[in-house]
Amino acid sequence: MKPLTLLALALLLVAGPCSPEEDPDREQPDPPPDAGDPGDEGPSTDWYVRAIRDTVLRAPDADGCLAPTDHIVQEGTELDVFATDGSWFLVDEDLRALVADDVEVVSEPEEPPHVERQGVVRVDTHRHTWGADGCPEPGEALALHDEVGAIGRAFNSNYNGWVAIDRSFGLAPLRVIDVPGWVYPWHTSVQFVKEIPDQGFVVSAGVLIDPSTILAAAHTGVDETWCFSMEPLAGPAWEEGLFDCASIAGPAEDHPDGVDIAKVSLTIELPGPFADLRTDPLLPGDYIYVSDMSSLNTHQLWDTNVDRITSDNAWCEEWPEDSTFIPIDTLADGGDSGGGVWRGDQLVGIVHGERCAHLWEPLEHVFIHVPVLLDWIEG
Repeated sequence: MKPLTLLALALLLVAGPCSPEEDPDREQPDPPPDAGDPGDEGPSTDWYVRAIRDTVLRAPDADGCLAPTDHIVQEGTELDVFATDGSWFLVDEDLRALVADDVEVVSEPEEPPHVERQGVVRVDTHRHTWGADGCPEPGEALALHDEVGAIGRAFNSNYNGWVAIDRSFGLAPLRVIDVPGWVYPWHTSVQFVKEIPDQGFVVSAGVLIDPSTILAAAHTGVDETWCFSMEPLAGPAWEEGLFDCASIAGPAEDHPDGVDIAKVSLTIELPGPFADLRTDPLLPGDYIYVSDMSSLNTHQLWDTNVDRITSDNAWCEEWPEDSTFIPIDTLADGGDSGGGVWRGDQLVGIVHGERCAHLWEPLEHVFIHVPVLLDWIEG
């Protein structure tokens, strides 16, 4: 019996039941500076506290909980206050905090300072608050397009983390908040669209790697008849005429060995950001996260780990050794082909499709292994 293969132009990535293994915890930034004597230049917010005993500085851990750090704040030390919920005082923009019982308020403005830096919610989520155990707990809903503050942020090497969004120490997941000047790897994502009159649209994805080159999946056949956008929300961008339908140079350059990857050339130069291509091959167990472009939203991300490195593909053929990898989770359905896979800051993969398999075999999905194709990508 011929093995069954399925290949959709777009894959809706659905998170599996497992919990991906994280990289080591985030690097801790330097301890916050002392506020100094109020008669000196003083704290920048005119809102500060004094430690009434030696106390441990807390910082979000891998689960987002305020965990003790190695830094001890000495009795009498004065620190800026950025936000407080009455139980915790946020004392710097890296979301480090002190227990309220360990400090006294020295100076407090009549009203909390206005939050100058603002962000926008890109995926429906919730405002979170610190629970009694110091862990984030969801509260009221935050809807798509809501504007929130951006006081500070904390995250690990794979960008799981939190943004402090108001002076009451409210939080929102970092991955779904866009803030001017805060650039993340998934901002290099590109949405491709081709309108078919009287039928609808074909969609796929890509990743911008330099001012005039986008990596894509070869099987989607992107050429000058397609449109593209780097807007975070492709649906509204299409309605607002923000897709570029005139700057793709022509048919994409496909990989010579048949690997499902292509370089789409542009007639213009884009300002970026550009993907940082990983040079070292992945290993089984490596943590990765994947952009779900079928939602037409670059902020829809799923986490998983690499199961194995292979040369499997969707066409029951063999590609060059180690040219693909398979994650531990089952990822399925339409719209993501060509989308990016990241480990930390670096692009490690491109979405391909379902692995060629018999009906009785488990469903698995295949990603193109970027590090082993660098000579061609950069050539």
